[in-house]
Amino acid sequence: ALSSAASDVYKRQIPYMTLVPPMGTFYLFPGIKKTGLSSAKFAKTALEKAHVLVSPGGVFGKTGEGHVRIACTAKTEQLKEAFDRLSALKFGV
Repeated sequence: ALSSAASDVYKRQIPYMTLVPPMGTFYLFPGIKKTGLSSAKFAKTALEKAHVLVSPGGVFGKTGEGHVRIACTAKTEQLKEAFDRLSALKFGV
């Protein structure tokens, strides 16, 4: 099960992400197609501009493209800060 911080991301309005609650895992795999970026470019942007490390979904196969993987294994406060930083990114959505 996800921590409360990871669950909080579902209550946020991050306009460029589509989220489906995971079943029995600590990974989030949000869709980022609304950004217009590839998953690799989004991952690079998230790291460079928000200082948040995510895995590009494309490395998980063709159907993973358009998504990123977020491992919710950090402390609650760190997750909240990462989600806040991701929320602040703007993509013209």
